[in-house]
Amino acid sequence: MTIAAQNGSPAAEQLGLLDGTYDPPTSSFRAEDRAKVRVDNLFTQLIDLRDALLANDTSGITLAGERLEGSVDRLAQTRALVGGYAKRVEDGTKHLEDQTLLDESTRSNLRDLDFTEAAVRLNLLQTQFQAGLQTTAASFSRSLLDFLG
Repeated sequence: MTIAAQNGSPAAEQLGLLDGTYDPPTSSFRAEDRAKVRVDNLFTQLIDLRDALLANDTSGITLAGERLEGSVDRLAQTRALVGGYAKRVEDGTKHLEDQTLLDESTRSNLRDLDFTEAAVRLNLLQTQFQAGLQTTAASFSRSLLDFLG
C-alpha cells in the first residue's frame, strides 16, 4: 500500500498520511496526528496549572487559576442540572408507583365487587347528584327580589 500526493494536493501531507505505516497482519494503517487541537477542559487547565507551578510562572498560575475557576463554575452548573433531572426522574418514579398502586387497588375492588350492592350504591349516588342539580337550579332561578321580600 502506498500513499502519494496527487495533482499537487497537500491533503495527504496535511492529514499525516505520508509518514504513516501499514501493518499487513492487522490490516491497519497508522498515520501521524497532525491536528494540533487542544481541548479546553478541566484536565488541560490542571495541566497548565501544574506546568506554571513547576516553572514558577506567576502570570501562568493566575491565568490557569482563572480558567480553572470557570471550569469549576461550569461543573457546579452541570451538577445542578443533573440534580434537577434526577429529582424529576425520582418524582416520576414515585408517581408511577402511586399510579400502579391505585390501579391494583381499583382492580382488587372490582374483583371483590358485590354487584347488587354496587347497583344500589350507584342508584343512591345518582339520586344525590340529581338532588344537587335541582337545588342548584332552584337557587339560580331566584332573583334579588326573592331575597329581599
